[in-house]
Amino acid sequence: MNIKLVKSKLKDSKFLYDLRNSFEIRNTSINKKKISFIQHKKWFLLFKKNKNNNIYIISYNLKKAGYIRIEKTDSTYLLSIALKKNFIGMGIGKKTLLEFEKKTKITNFTAYVLKNNTKSLYFFFSCNYYIDHEKKNIFIMKKKIKKNDFSKIINEIEGVRKKNNTNWMDILRVAFKFSPNETAKIMSKIYQEDSKISKLSKKLKNKL
Repeated sequence: MNIKLVKSKLKDSKFLYDLRNSFEIRNTSINKKKISFIQHKKWFLLFKKNKNNNIYIISYNLKKAGYIRIEKTDSTYLLSIALKKNFIGMGIGKKTLLEFEKKTKITNFTAYVLKNNTKSLYFFFSCNYYIDHEKKNIFIMKKKIKKNDFSKIINEIEGVRKKNNTNWMDILRVAFKFSPNETAKIMSKIYQEDSKISKLSKKLKNKL
């Protein structure tokens, strides 16, 4: 599947408006009323002003297939996803949502699903969301993602190593200053052992 997520721009507002006002989307939405394009455009501009909010256009084979909308609240992000009718049932929604969750730094998601909307309910179940609680005719579904931020830890290690390398160079300068002959012998031994490690590493590589 050639699926891409692209941050929406003002030029996408017409596509989003048409999709939002389509019968299929309104029929499964909490707010079923039709809205005017002027209202939608004002909402879109206001929504985008908050840097924590965003709407991503789902592109499938270079065609606009739907969107993922993220809206920041106090403790979570409200998430909604919608696809055009002719793209439903192809697995696009699930694959897109799971890929989005992997790439984003967001770890807490909330989705509102109408109790009679079994398709959306099972869709979010399939993406490992659970029903946290309910209000009248709505299920509040949630998902918390545990992420291992390896890059942050690696960057910290890199910073410490840089400082430690400087310390080693300082020791080397002192050693050569006060005992150059002995230091040169030790450095030669270190080089020889490093060469052995390099050769052993090549053997491992050849066995792969």
